[in-house]
Amino acid sequence: MSKVFFISDLHFGHKNIIQFADGRWRTGDTWQENMQVIIAQWNAVVDKGDLVWVLGDTAFNQEGFDALGELKGRKKLIRGNHDNYFTTEQWLEHFETVESLVRYKDFWLSHAPIHPAELYGKGNIHGHVHHNSIKDGDNEWDKRYINVSCEAVRETPMNFQDILSGWYWKQKPI
Repeated sequence: MSKVFFISDLHFGHKNIIQFADGRWRTGDTWQENMQVIIAQWNAVVDKGDLVWVLGDTAFNQEGFDALGELKGRKKLIRGNHDNYFTTEQWLEHFETVESLVRYKDFWLSHAPIHPAELYGKGNIHGHVHHNSIKDGDNEWDKRYINVSCEAVRETPMNFQDILSGWYWKQKPI
C-alpha cells in the first residue's frame, strides 16, 4: 500500500542555505552535500508508488532542479515564494501537479502558514518557517500547524500517518 509524505524547503541549489541554517539545522558543509543528504534520506523512506507533497522552495538552479529526478515516488508541488526560477511547464517535468493551496483530508497544504482565521477548523501542513514552528499565545506549539520544513523534520519527508497519530507532536518540533 502506498504512503503519503510531506516535506518543504528543500532549497536544492541554494548556495547559502547552510549559512542561513546556522550550521545547526542542515547537514553538510555545502549545499551540494546537503542536497545529497536530503536525497538519501528521502529515498530511504519513500518507495516508488508513494506520494510526496513538496510544499515549496524547491530548487534554485539547474543542478538543484535536475536532482529532483533522483527522488523516489510520485511528487506534487505546492509553490513557495522561491519557486520562480522555473516555469510551471518545467516543474511538471518532475511533479504531477503544481498548485498554490490544496485541501487534503482535514488539512490545508500551503507553503507559508495560513492565518488562523482562514483555517476553518482544519489543520495546516506547511513549510516556509524553517526551524521556527508556530506557537500559540501561551508560547506552546500550536497543534493546528504542522511544519514540514527540512529543518523541522530532520531533512526527511514526514509520513502522513505519523502526523495523524500525533507522533509529530510527541517528538517535540525542533
